[in-house]
Amino acid sequence: VFAAHGHCLDPGRSWHDAPGFQAGMQYLVGVAHHHLRLALAYTQTIPVGQTGIRRFCAWAIGMALYTLQNIRRQPGFRSGQAVKISRRRVRAIVAVCNACTGSNRLQQAIFHWASRGLPLPDGPALDNPIMAIQPAG
Repeated sequence: VFAAHGHCLDPGRSWHDAPGFQAGMQYLVGVAHHHLRLALAYTQTIPVGQTGIRRFCAWAIGMALYTLQNIRRQPGFRSGQAVKISRRRVRAIVAVCNACTGSNRLQQAIFHWASRGLPLPDGPALDNPIMAIQPAG
């Protein structure tokens, strides 16, 4: 990934601020965003009555989205602490996910709002047949 963006991850060199490294990180954020879309589609195939499972999946998706937002804003981060979501954010994610557990449309709307600004990869990663899954209304 990084070589495709003109960057070599040589050990011992400081590369976090290099444009090729940051472009590679943005691409990887896009790939992860794509996979979270798949995770949402999967979660929405779980029957609405299975609130515990749906809630568990939604929490993980929400926390991952906000971590990706932090990485998108700081692609040259040097420690996990720099992109860690706050406890306050975790509480908000849990509360919103709990409120949306029974509605696929509401889950989808919240997902799209929380993922605003996140890139998506071009090319083969998006040619996945799973993306054709339409969540139940």
